Amino acid sequence: MSYHTIMPLSSRTKTNGSFTSRPLVYPGYDLYFDPQASPAYEIIFGMHCLSAMIQYSATTAACSLAASFATHACGQVQILMTLLDDLVDGKRNKGTNVEKRLRLITKHHVRVLRFTTDVEKILREICLLELVAATLIICLLEYYCMTEWANSDAVAILTYFILLISLTFNILIFCYIGEILVEEFGKIGSAAYEVNWYDLPGHKAVDLVMIITMSYYPPKLTAGKFCDLSLNTFSTVLKTSVVYLNLLRTSSLYFVDSMSYRSSLPDRIHNVRYEHDIYYAIQLCRWILQSIGIWHIIYGRSSQSEKLLSLMMILMSFFGLCFVLVPAGSYFLFYDEDIEIKIKFFGPVSFCLTSVIKYCFLGTRISTIGKCIEHVENDWRVVQYQNHRKMMLKNVLMARRITILCVIFLYGGGLFYHTILPLSSRTKINGSFTNRLLMYPGYDLYLDPQASPAYEIIFGMHCLSAMIQYSATAAACSLAASFATHARGQVQILVTLLDDLVNGKRTEGTNMEKRLSFITKHHVRVLRFTTDVEKILREVCLVELVTATLMICLLEYFFLMEWESTSDAVGIMSYILLFVALTFNVLIFCYIGELLAEEFGKIGSAAYEVNWYDLPGHKAVDIIMIMMKSYYPPKLTAGKFCDLSLNTFSVVSVMN
Repeated sequence: MSYHTIMPLSSRTKTNGSFTSRPLVYPGYDLYFDPQASPAYEIIFGMHCLSAMIQYSATTAACSLAASFATHACGQVQILMTLLDDLVDGKRNKGTNVEKRLRLITKHHVRVLRFTTDVEKILREICLLELVAATLIICLLEYYCMTEWANSDAVAILTYFILLISLTFNILIFCYIGEILVEEFGKIGSAAYEVNWYDLPGHKAVDLVMIITMSYYPPKLTAGKFCDLSLNTFSTVLKTSVVYLNLLRTSSLYFVDSMSYRSSLPDRIHNVRYEHDIYYAIQLCRWILQSIGIWHIIYGRSSQSEKLLSLMMILMSFFGLCFVLVPAGSYFLFYDEDIEIKIKFFGPVSFCLTSVIKYCFLGTRISTIGKCIEHVENDWRVVQYQNHRKMMLKNVLMARRITILCVIFLYGGGLFYHTILPLSSRTKINGSFTNRLLMYPGYDLYLDPQASPAYEIIFGMHCLSAMIQYSATAAACSLAASFATHARGQVQILVTLLDDLVNGKRTEGTNMEKRLSFITKHHVRVLRFTTDVEKILREVCLVELVTATLMICLLEYFFLMEWESTSDAVGIMSYILLFVALTFNVLIFCYIGELLAEEFGKIGSAAYEVNWYDLPGHKAVDIIMIMMKSYYPPKLTAGKFCDLSLNTFSVVSVMN
């Protein structure tokens, strides 16, 4: 009640010498009327107090029921043990034989067990709510205490502290009740064994085995059957609340830090050519993503008409992919039983399927991709020194070259396979070209694909589908190259900042603490960016790795078959181009991952090579955190199954 009465009454805000703002524990009334006016404030305040009474009465009722029923069960168990102690002699139950006393004990035991089961049914959902609520509320109260401690508000600190104690004690009561109940029922087995069972007539001692066995599985109070209520559970609740507290503090600090960073961005623009640099950095990536309709969805400054056009392009892209995948997939799975034909069409059909999967994964990461692009733009805006800008431009040039090579190999090999190969592979019958090859089968189930204009339409759709497939792969490669090289450039800037930490020649007018603070923030910012990049690419890289392993194997097989059987130069050339394209593509992903891990590993060496022995006081100790973090560099992974590195590329090559 202190939280609902004393705290709001002592927290009035003084304006113009009079009390004008009177706080309420629960907000929202100003949407309907003025809650500060009398008697509205007094009525609301009274209703809040009444509501608090009802809330705490409900919790108290649950606690009271648990305590009353559990202690009653404990009392019945203690009575049961006295009956067991009197089983052989019958001093307290004169005029009864052993059979009657044993029957009474068994009935009493069963009755107590049923009662305890009913108690558990009553309390299981309530205990679950109490456990979850206590974990969260204790965490919040600890956070509020720390916040108010910084504000030096004694009344608020005392109120939160009282609430913290009451909630902690409340959950302790439930857990302690569960603990003593289990402990008490566990004593039944010992009491049954300590009976002078060797003095019992006949085989009556065997009847005690059931009671002893049942004591091994004592009834327990549970929180919704998720966990038992015990002192161990209480300690887990306290530990979990502390973990949530750390998470809450970290999140709040990150939110405040990011908001302050964003609010200060307009004042921190140092790069006068940032618009040109941003355009140059993400130009190729934007073109490829525009071709499959994703760019305007992820880019925050796109207009509504551009987003609508992107949605239409996405639908058209899926239609183009399904135009190939549905008939070819059904033909491959259900109609043709020739194993050689199945192997021949398995490659293109599975590549189309994995392209759809990659497209979908890119679509599910739209918000994270947009966040990373915004991050890149902000980094270009705040470049302070010309040498830093040159480092970033050098890495952009690397990303552009990687993207261009990827596009050349993919589109060159893929379109050669989808255009030149079918056009040059016509079958001559009776002196005329009658059979024209299609790269994907299954259309003869619905129409005659050799007739005009059906063949021309299907052939055109196959080329369009190939463009979409290779664009999805090129988009993933372009994103990986752009983001990874950008992170690499930021790490190189970080190394130069570390080199300037002691002397401060490049950052005149700043002291040691400011330079170290800036370095740490920059490091954390790059780590977060790299983590987001890994989230974007992990599933795409996994699909790419698996697809490349299978496709390269199949292409090698097709190459050997063409070489041995027909010596078809066009077919052999098509397979070689596709083989080079896919091998180069998986090499790009692995090389980017290797490059990123290697660059982050240099941070530790750069931090150690600082003249840390010239740092004042204990500032050298602050560099240890940076060095320790460099031992665990962020890595690009293939679905978290394996790291992307040159070693992974060699494994893929060996598997093929």
